[in-house]
Amino acid sequence: MTGRDDGMTTDTSTIWLSQAHDLLTRGDLPAASVLFGRICGSDPGRCYAWKMHGALNAQLGKIDEAVDCLRYVVALEPELAEGYYNLGNMLKMQDAPDESLV
Repeated sequence: MTGRDDGMTTDTSTIWLSQAHDLLTRGDLPAASVLFGRICGSDPGRCYAWKMHGALNAQLGKIDEAVDCLRYVVALEPELAEGYYNLGNMLKMQDAPDESLV
């Protein structure tokens, strides 16, 4: 178990990730989104959590929040083409497609 300054452990984050996947399997997108958001807040370097939180926000119609998450994905893993693709699609939905070209 890896200790952290904020009282979180990597194991706790991993448990939350498993719980979020269980919520997705049951189709509870809002609850899964909340849990992925909690993971992002407590373990901000976990790109997968940001990607999932962004995707769920998009599915829930929270486009601004999805854009914020996907910007973080691109910052964390600039080589991840999927991050740019998803961010571009969200910016298009925000009616800001020119920004996606930058």
